[in-house]
Amino acid sequence: MHMQQLFSALDANGAIKDQTHASSLSIQPRTEYEDNKSVFKGTNVSRSIDATFGSLEKLRAFIAAVPADKEVQIGGIQTARSDIDAISSRLRAAAIENSKAAAKRIAADYGMKIVGVYAVSEVAPDFAYGIQAGSWGGPQTLQSVVVTASGPPPGAPPPPPGVAMRVGTMSVQQDIYAVYLTAEK
Repeated sequence: MHMQQLFSALDANGAIKDQTHASSLSIQPRTEYEDNKSVFKGTNVSRSIDATFGSLEKLRAFIAAVPADKEVQIGGIQTARSDIDAISSRLRAAAIENSKAAAKRIAADYGMKIVGVYAVSEVAPDFAYGIQAGSWGGPQTLQSVVVTASGPPPGAPPPPPGVAMRVGTMSVQQDIYAVYLTAEK
């Protein structure tokens, strides 16, 4: 019965249909230890739903409509931006310009000039001869998003009764690794 109510609430509150997915049933024995023995206490049956909403307001409305209790729980919320590719492109262009300017300054400090580019990558190099600097875990595009329980931001419409969330922060980073060729001035 809960799944039917959840699917109805998802539809009524604008969850994006092709980005809504429900798992198969998961059935597991529920046991507890008594006198150093595992004792069967029943069966746990669960199913999860992942859904995407186009706005925070639609998510708020869905949460307000969820028949939440010990059997229906919201396990977590992840946020994203629909324009993340455009943001990453702008950051990539800025990182490239920053790389060029830094290389020119460093080369000039050594009495050199930039004559070309040997290699460029968005993934940090792992030098075979042991020189490493920075974090080599690869580019990170999404750092964190925080959704907290609080009142609505100034000027925002009030959330449905019992649902208080505010927009959090999203950090986006784009790294460019370039190896420049230099020559004496």
